[in-house]
Amino acid sequence: MTRRTYAVAWREGSGPTNVGKLVLEDGRLRLEGRSSAEEQVRTLPYDQLGAVSFARLNGHRTLLFAVNGHDPIEIDSLDRPGILGELHDELRRLSGDE
Repeated sequence: MTRRTYAVAWREGSGPTNVGKLVLEDGRLRLEGRSSAEEQVRTLPYDQLGAVSFARLNGHRTLLFAVNGHDPIEIDSLDRPGILGELHDELRRLSGDE
């Protein structure tokens, strides 16, 4: 798999919003970002991802995915238009949620 990187803002559960990137790697995704408080890195194997869906939060489209045993993660694109649809399809495929 070719490593792909996307500029995103992400938040886990009720935690702070982090601005950084989402990286699709072999066997896992990695979220890196910085909130006003600190840097965060979150690595998740694809087989730990649950349902991948869309929601409208704060007036805009947001990608949501469940993580087995953890709070859901919200992803907002800081990248080109349409990237959330691409990520939705790719995460569903990689996690086996198709």
